[in-house]
Amino acid sequence: MEVSAVSDAVGNGEVLFDWQAKALNTPATNFNKAYVNAIDESVTKSSLESLTSMYPELTVNTHAASMEEASDMFVQRWAIFIFVLIILMAGVLNTLLNNILAKRKEFAVLRTIGVRPMGIVKIIVTQISFYLLLGLVFGTFCGLVFSLIVSLIDSGRVAIDFPLMWGVAASMWFVSMFIFVPVGWVMENKKISTEILSDNK
Repeated sequence: MEVSAVSDAVGNGEVLFDWQAKALNTPATNFNKAYVNAIDESVTKSSLESLTSMYPELTVNTHAASMEEASDMFVQRWAIFIFVLIILMAGVLNTLLNNILAKRKEFAVLRTIGVRPMGIVKIIVTQISFYLLLGLVFGTFCGLVFSLIVSLIDSGRVAIDFPLMWGVAASMWFVSMFIFVPVGWVMENKKISTEILSDNK
């Protein structure tokens, strides 16, 4: 490339290219978007509509339309993320609940040797917290490895939202405690003889 002139009309970070230059006329040249700063957007858009008839793949949007589209995409992606997160949390909690209910006989045996109701609840809370910690550590490690692989394929800055990760982890723990603490109290109030003879279903 060769600098032909320096103009005061070009601000910081902006460059004017001559598309007739041979250096730009290569298969590697990729032109995706152009931002046109206009006083009257409607007049500019109507004047550019002639180009859309010549190049059907060309789309012309106003700044307001582009911002609205970006906002819709943002909401859509977050809605998908939250929906998938709820489904995953429901699956994890269902697995943990089945695991706890499968140990009803063991909890009944602990009650026969003198473990108090609060002790059963503490055991359940400890087990649930340990399972969640293992899952979060493993999931974080897999996510970091996957992000590293993606960054090798698609070079760019990798951003990790640690507050979001802590928020998801805390919400999973609080929801688990909200579910399993009452489960522990309900199991504690059942008859020991019935629990010992139960088939864990």
